[in-house]
Amino acid sequence: MDELRVFKCDNGHVLGVVQRSGKGLRSLLLYRYAINYEADQGAIPDVDVLAIVDSAIEIRCSVCECKRAWVPGEDELERIVSRQQRHRVEREGNNCSIMKMEGVTV
Repeated sequence: MDELRVFKCDNGHVLGVVQRSGKGLRSLLLYRYAINYEADQGAIPDVDVLAIVDSAIEIRCSVCECKRAWVPGEDELERIVSRQQRHRVEREGNNCSIMKMEGVTV
């Protein structure tokens, strides 16, 4: 079963949806025109899928012209970075330190 996640530009316009297959592969179903929910008053318009993208590409929003890069593993990288930042804060909060003595880490 596929998992879908919305892919937006920096201004919140929907550029497409990220599809994750059961095998963990990610691809972007890129819409022909970005969706602007404010202009559409929250209604979900009919969409036309322009392409299924499974490699890195730069996408320009058809509403505001801003650009956003699509990288297939980007959401996983964001989770890893977030988790590492959380661990770093936890370690700093516990005042954990590494002592080095004569070139040996203790």
